[in-house]
Parts: sequence; C-alpha cells; structure tokens
Amino acid sequence: MSINPIVINPKYHNNGYGKLILNDLIKNNKKIINIDVDIFNATISITNISSIKLFESLNFTKKGNVNDGFQDYCLEK
Repeated sequence: MSINPIVINPKYHNNGYGKLILNDLIKNNKKIINIDVDIFNATISITNISSIKLFESLNFTKKGNVNDGFQDYCLEK
C-alpha cells in the first residue's frame, strides 16, 4: 500500500497527530480500506526530515532513492 500525503494543519504540528493517524492506518488498514495490507511504502522528499523521522519512529526503513525526477526516499514497513 502506498501512503499518499498525510497533511496536518501547521497549527497542530508537533502534537503527535500525524503519528496517531499513521499508526491507526497501519494497525486498522483492513477495517479502513477493506484490504489486508502486508507492506506499506511511502515516498518522502529527502529534505522533509520531520516526515522521515515520523515514519522511522513507526519502524519504516529507507529502501533507497526513488527515480522520479525528485530527490525522494522510499521507506517501507
């Protein structure tokens, strides 16, 4: 499953909401999208350090750079 942008209003940044949402999606993916997902991946700009740290805190690992014309990492769980 590819995870598209999860956007939190900047007013609520650094309150754990992104982690809460992402963790809930991972744990409850079958209920949410009616498919049991084994592998999650996310493409994140190499300059978006806070997002990279968020995904790594949920045990995603860097799988390499994405050849998409941008400087992105692919992270996978």
